[in-house]
Amino acid sequence: MSRQIWNEMSPLEQMSAKAMEMCSSQYREARKQDTNFEDSDVALLSPHLTQDEEAKYMKEIQQSIDEYLQEFD
Repeated sequence: MSRQIWNEMSPLEQMSAKAMEMCSSQYREARKQDTNFEDSDVALLSPHLTQDEEAKYMKEIQQSIDEYLQEFD
């Protein structure tokens, strides 16, 4: 994410973006270390996501957050 976009985001948007980034990196790390996802929190996500699918999923989450936040503007 570019520094300009980051600076234009509200603190709540920055926090949401950071949380999504952390979840995404933890998910990728878990995929590298564990091939058995049944007993982990990662089981909620498909272990077969490609990076493009993951990016699409994360974009949908961000749009949902944005729509939710607009209700309070």
